[in-house]
Amino acid sequence: MNHGQHHYAELSSIFYPHDITGADKDLVGDNSKTTCLFCGQSRPNVTFKKDAHVIPAGLGNRTLFYLNECDTCNTRFSYYENELVNFLTFDRIFISAQKRPGSGAPKYKQKGKQSALEMNSGKLNIAILEQEGIFNVAEKEGQNIITFKINNPPPYRPEDICKCLTHMGWALLEDEDKTLVSYVPNWLLGKIDIYPLYLDTAFVPGNGFANVILEVLKTTHADSINYPYLIRFTYGTKIISFYLPASPDIKCAPLLYSYCPHIPENAAVSPTTWTIPSNERIKPDDITYTWSYRDKDPRTDIKV
Repeated sequence: MNHGQHHYAELSSIFYPHDITGADKDLVGDNSKTTCLFCGQSRPNVTFKKDAHVIPAGLGNRTLFYLNECDTCNTRFSYYENELVNFLTFDRIFISAQKRPGSGAPKYKQKGKQSALEMNSGKLNIAILEQEGIFNVAEKEGQNIITFKINNPPPYRPEDICKCLTHMGWALLEDEDKTLVSYVPNWLLGKIDIYPLYLDTAFVPGNGFANVILEVLKTTHADSINYPYLIRFTYGTKIISFYLPASPDIKCAPLLYSYCPHIPENAAVSPTTWTIPSNERIKPDDITYTWSYRDKDPRTDIKV
């Protein structure tokens, strides 16, 4: 990852334990305000009964909430959260992040199938029924390397991932910053469209980040003025960065920003930039992970 680009600077950030647990709620907003932060409606037109998560509940958050998000907006935004959770399905498993108290270890199992992937007590358990074709495991002989392929993983909608990141990042913006991108609530509510959108994703080798890191960075350079904010979410083995445009009319591509202080200087990380032209859902054919190991139980038999 190129650490030489410095045309954004950190504006605000939140670091949480990866399971985002805690006894006390951390509330974002103003208790004295009675209107929704996003749609602008007030009681009795809308209600405020549900917990409005800043970071999705599906990624373990049960302490950080919006005070001023109505139930109607909360329901809409939950669809965006589901898309991000689907995208990060296997990261949840690899870092063993529980969804809710008492929910047990995270697990991946397709409906009606017996093959399963589960992290339990720090051990990754893989159950494979070969005829189902859900998982494929292959060993590179003499190299202590295993490749693990997951066929037909969950689909996701990249635009909704961008919206989910923006909904999270909105909690970190001051009022003066929100005025610079005042169109955002209308975009999140589906009243306007913005295409293309630009999103960076990077896979970080290793066991995954033990903390959820949510950051908003602000441009410090004229070349980035069309994308004044960069919203970055780090979770498990992934870093996801969304370039928030200054207005819905911006069509030019952003000046890419790959600097990340959380990654060691010598880490071999290459971000992939997505140009998102529509709200189309992506259905990946497969996802492949490569693992190295020191040794294995001699009774283990890995077949190609």
